[in-house]
Amino acid sequence: MMMMMMMMMRVMMMMMIMMTVMIKLMMIRRRRRKRRRRRRRRRRRKRRNGDEESAIRRNEVMRRKIIEE
Repeated sequence: MMMMMMMMMRVMMMMMIMMTVMIKLMMIRRRRRKRRRRRRRRRRRKRRNGDEESAIRRNEVMRRKIIEE
């Protein structure tokens, strides 16, 4: 019984993470539809924003995108 509970908890956590990632991807796509051709100028944007956490999160999302593709 304990093993089944642990497995269910893990599955629920994975589902929650996937949902959050998908929502973030949708938000990013909605914001940046027009700027898809300027992928090479990201470094300057990070410096302007100054938010290291947001940049790290974007990098993780991009890594997951590449892995999925």
